[in-house]
Amino acid sequence: MGNSSIASEIQYNNAKPWQLVAFAFNNSATNAQYFMYLMFFIYYCTDSLGLSAVIVGGMMTFSRIFDAFIDPMIGLMIDKTNTRFGKFRPYMFVGMIIMNISTIGLYWGLQLDSNIAMYTWIAVCYVIWNIGYTCSTICTKSAQNVLTNNPKQRPLVSGIDQVIMTGLDILIFSFGMIILNYFGGVEDPASFRNFAFMIAGFTTLFTIFAMAGIWKKDNENYYEVKDITKKENQIKIKDFISIIKGNKALQMLIVAGSSTKIATSIQSSATAYFFIIVMGGAEFQAIVNGPATFVSLAGAFIGVGLAVYLGLKKSFVIGQILSIVAAAIILVIRPFDAGSVILAVVLISFFRLAERMADTNQIPMIADVADYELWKNGRFIPSMIATAFSFVDKMVSSLSGLLLGAVLGAAHYTAGMEVTLTLYWSILGLYFGAPLIAHIIALIAMKKYPINKEFYEKMTRENNESKAKVEMGA
Repeated sequence: MGNSSIASEIQYNNAKPWQLVAFAFNNSATNAQYFMYLMFFIYYCTDSLGLSAVIVGGMMTFSRIFDAFIDPMIGLMIDKTNTRFGKFRPYMFVGMIIMNISTIGLYWGLQLDSNIAMYTWIAVCYVIWNIGYTCSTICTKSAQNVLTNNPKQRPLVSGIDQVIMTGLDILIFSFGMIILNYFGGVEDPASFRNFAFMIAGFTTLFTIFAMAGIWKKDNENYYEVKDITKKENQIKIKDFISIIKGNKALQMLIVAGSSTKIATSIQSSATAYFFIIVMGGAEFQAIVNGPATFVSLAGAFIGVGLAVYLGLKKSFVIGQILSIVAAAIILVIRPFDAGSVILAVVLISFFRLAERMADTNQIPMIADVADYELWKNGRFIPSMIATAFSFVDKMVSSLSGLLLGAVLGAAHYTAGMEVTLTLYWSILGLYFGAPLIAHIIALIAMKKYPINKEFYEKMTRENNESKAKVEMGA
């Protein structure tokens, strides 16, 4: 029997197009705030509140590590939840409220009498914000399992999200300073407060859209269980490590995802150094990254299209291979002199396109891994699977700043120093060498990742059969 006839026998849990579009806004709801923190948090703390960048940066690292450790607890709570309002919607709503209140409180412009009081206030707001952020982001990854299990639909949610995210990227990273100046300028705390209200409005609106998208699916009819013992209710927090050990698909996706995440984080942290030291001037950032941002959006559409027709794994692998090729070409040619700017734009745009092809498919692959857990171990625990992935992801990415500092220290970097060969290759290694190694690691991990298109169809059919037996009382 061919694959097409096998697929025709499977009864998928399909979502309506508007539900896919609406739910995609949940990731955008959290990214609206994440982008604001990424761009303005340290700047606001130093230039508006007069705090130390070193101390604030340390608080951010500590908070991210703390956030990683609370992930499994929140994931366990979500998996054990079953209310009249659903499993996921309560956490999406609470996460939105927590993020909005803590963001507005943090950016209020409050000036306390002592630095200790100020640092305490900032730290408390930021830690609380991370809790709300975690509640919402876990639902982004795990609620996919109730929205749809059709392999032609799952990639679409991520593709839609990439479009919305590009809009937020342009709004905050391109026009953020213009908006702040409109509200009163960066030296006026009220401008940050007004910006925070604006972002909170986006978060609220986007969360409402997302809750509407899963409203009819977020009930026990879609909480898959393989037997009447409901094994997910027996899960304890101490089982977190054993869940990772018992799921090969999760292990391989964690290796692939965390390796590329730390490389991306290192690259982001080294951006200014790359354009100033390697390219020769900060003005090249807009010249190169402007076109590359728009080209990378095409990578999201290509990645989604390949995933629909070839499966998530093949699309992800193709993205990794192209990323390796692009990074290798850039490192060999090194088109960084003044006469090679056009070639640099072309090659870096191709590199961004390839990376986006791969990155687009990571979130829907987490849903596939949760289905694999149900198939292999009979447990419907999508939130614990999602938090297992994000736990390692956050722990690894929190090291990016330390690695950047270590490399700069080894190159004896000081502000305004003359560019040495060691410094040149150190920055180039961070910006393109680290991603090259990461994509090779991800490609190797995918060789042992078991869920290809054919296996997913087999797994879904058997999960459906198990559910049918439960419903018939077998």
